[in-house]
Amino acid sequence: MRPNSVRRLLSSGLPTPGQHTEPVLPLFSGLPEPEIRTVRPVPRRHPVVRQLWLGVSLPRLALETDTSNTTDEPAVVIDEGMVFCANAAAEVRGVCTGMSFNTAFALLPDLISRARDPQREQQLLNTLAQWAGRYTSVVSLEPPQALLLEIGGSLKLFGGIGMLLRRVSKGLDDLNITAERAIAPTPLGALWLARSGTGAIVTEPSQLPGALGILPLAVTGWNEKTLEFLNGIGAGDLRDVIRLPRDGLARRLGRKCLAELDRAYGRQPDPRQIFEPKPRFCETLELPAETTDLKLLCEAVFLLIERLLEFLLQHQAGIQRLTFRLLHTDRPATVVHLGLFTASRDRDRFRQLTKARFERVALDAPVIAVVLQTGDALPVASTTAELFRTEGREAAQDAAPELVEKLRARLGSDAVCGFCLVPEHRPEAAFSMGSKHAPTRVRAGSEQTAMPPRQRPLWLLPEPIHLDSVSGRPVCEGELDFESGPERIESGWWDGAGVARDYYVVRRDDSVRLWIYRERRSKSWFLHGIF
Repeated sequence: MRPNSVRRLLSSGLPTPGQHTEPVLPLFSGLPEPEIRTVRPVPRRHPVVRQLWLGVSLPRLALETDTSNTTDEPAVVIDEGMVFCANAAAEVRGVCTGMSFNTAFALLPDLISRARDPQREQQLLNTLAQWAGRYTSVVSLEPPQALLLEIGGSLKLFGGIGMLLRRVSKGLDDLNITAERAIAPTPLGALWLARSGTGAIVTEPSQLPGALGILPLAVTGWNEKTLEFLNGIGAGDLRDVIRLPRDGLARRLGRKCLAELDRAYGRQPDPRQIFEPKPRFCETLELPAETTDLKLLCEAVFLLIERLLEFLLQHQAGIQRLTFRLLHTDRPATVVHLGLFTASRDRDRFRQLTKARFERVALDAPVIAVVLQTGDALPVASTTAELFRTEGREAAQDAAPELVEKLRARLGSDAVCGFCLVPEHRPEAAFSMGSKHAPTRVRAGSEQTAMPPRQRPLWLLPEPIHLDSVSGRPVCEGELDFESGPERIESGWWDGAGVARDYYVVRRDDSVRLWIYRERRSKSWFLHGIF
């Protein structure tokens, strides 16, 4: 290699450690010097969305399962002789969680208490998880009193962390749910911060050690034996636990506590089980007191409808049939059915039909609770408004479904039905209105009710009426003018009710059009329909 070539190569701009370069060919004497080109890194088209978890702690969930207790009197929930949960009025007067019931009763002789019901707590937690589905599709349950929401992918949709937190807080307040909220990059970290009640918002993983370190050990939910051991060795918060030797900590506390610490601090992955909402809606609302007032029952039903709308919003679907069961103390439940023309999730539509339906409900006994059940959630067709709207046509298209729904709500589903066309040539057997013996009842307004493109009268008589004839021509309140015909119908020989007829369309002197036929065997004339 020539010395000048080596000198020029060394003095040229060599690539920096962070740059990518094309491979350099060996320099041999007589070959041209290679050109060194810098290759820029290709930017990513889709930035990676970092997970951000919203922890929602529900410290009074056990109390809030009882919707009938709306007073501000001191109240507690008892579990195995201990105070599991206390409301604010009881805590102000000295009652706290973990206290024995005898001690709490000695402090407050007028204390309201009831036993814990884990099943109802789980039901309420599932309901809140369905409600949380409006903010994110990733919701994880943390029984018995917490929820975790992954909101990293929802911040742009709701306008940032502050706006999302305000909407969540308002929604929980509307549901009369007491909650503590916190945000962290790890689900377990968000849960522990929420349990502490500090309302911390930690968005960067580097901030986690400082935010979690000052938390008391009670936020971890570890058993009393573990907490007593840590307090006995002088560990008062998570920062003190983290400073302990890992091997000794694992031997004394077990691998589970150590793994939870690693997941909370983001040192290990923390996969969560995602909540799967139920395919059908079924909720029970207990009334504060038994009642026979239909107006009060409607208000309770409207509360259940609001919960139903939350369910439908999460599924992006609608329902077509609702069933209300009004529970009594010592009698079978009163069942109220409500059918819609099409699947919907319109609040005003539900409320109007429910109010109309409950006006005709007869109660034999006071109602103590209301149960709302629905069928499977159905997809709701989205419609796009036309550029040039025609008010009259849109009103006409919406009038028929609304009319059918209102008639069903006031008269009952069995009183409003359509007719089904049957592949049969005999006119009296060519349709079915549905009956108790029919396998199916036709829904009013369905596509099966469309008339075929034939000249048929809208009013078909139940039984043909015999007509007199003069000189072989039929008469019906005067002479008849023939407009069209004959149309020969000869069918039914296989079931013993065969017919052989020639049908005609005729007009009376008063311009009424009739559908008549002549029996081919007897040569007699009959009136069968009126146009």
